[in-house]
Amino acid sequence: MMQRSDVVGQHPSMPTIPTATPSPLPRSPNGPGVALVVGTVFLVVVNGIRGFAEGMSQGHRISFALGSATFCLVFPGIVALLFCIGKRFRTLRSCTQVILWTTVVMLLAALANYAQRAASSKLSRQNSLPSEPTEATKSSQGAVTSMTRNAAAATPDAATTKFVQAFPALYWYASDACLRETTRHRFGHPQKFDEFVKSYTADIEKFESLESRGGVRRYQLRLRLHEADSENSGEYWALEFAGSRNNWEPRSGYKYMNGKRVFDLFEDEYVVGVKAMGSMKPYFEKALAAYAAGKDLGTVFKKHDDRR
Repeated sequence: MMQRSDVVGQHPSMPTIPTATPSPLPRSPNGPGVALVVGTVFLVVVNGIRGFAEGMSQGHRISFALGSATFCLVFPGIVALLFCIGKRFRTLRSCTQVILWTTVVMLLAALANYAQRAASSKLSRQNSLPSEPTEATKSSQGAVTSMTRNAAAATPDAATTKFVQAFPALYWYASDACLRETTRHRFGHPQKFDEFVKSYTADIEKFESLESRGGVRRYQLRLRLHEADSENSGEYWALEFAGSRNNWEPRSGYKYMNGKRVFDLFEDEYVVGVKAMGSMKPYFEKALAAYAAGKDLGTVFKKHDDRR
């Protein structure tokens, strides 16, 4: 008589092989966790925004701000690539950690820089109160606040004084037109017209006599454009003109930060070999010609109503 095991085709002496459920594959230890990725992306974005805001506050130009933001975003990646030279850092998790800590160091350095600037500014104001300013200090702090101080014996007439008072408006129109027409994003000036004119003022740094041309006496005028409530600030624009009364020709224009020349307003600006902004000189010439002819600058530059 056949056994049950013979019916199913299994030998009675063979043991039964249990079937095991396959276990899930373990997660690779080289991959970054969700928290690490989210934290890294968040800090990188914050660092990029900080770079854009700092660039805009220093340069007041979109190209300058974009260059600063791009550096803040790209630099941690460059550091991670350098770390990849070592084999132990050639994993996605290690690269993410390097980017994270590099960004943290950049943010901490920026905070330390802000604190140092604030402390230095406060200390310089305290030290300047009891002491008698030197000639160099007068030149950089006190001289530029007076519209009648100049390097020569010439004295600005009423027409020149009126031109100096109107210069913040002329600068805004020229700058806004240049930003709208020569930059890629065409945003225009970052500040509205009324806000800029109220916040900035122009002072005479130099007013010297030049050789007469056609019987008309000519002068060299150097203006310093800065925020009205921060005369001792290291951020300002210095522009030189030649002419007389209402007829002025632009000669040079520079942006200064902490006593150092940052860039030339009358030259094209390039970022990584790509033209980011054109020269402001043609727009100054257009604004000065309109001012001399007594024309409305808003009409000449076809200013948008929302920019007012």
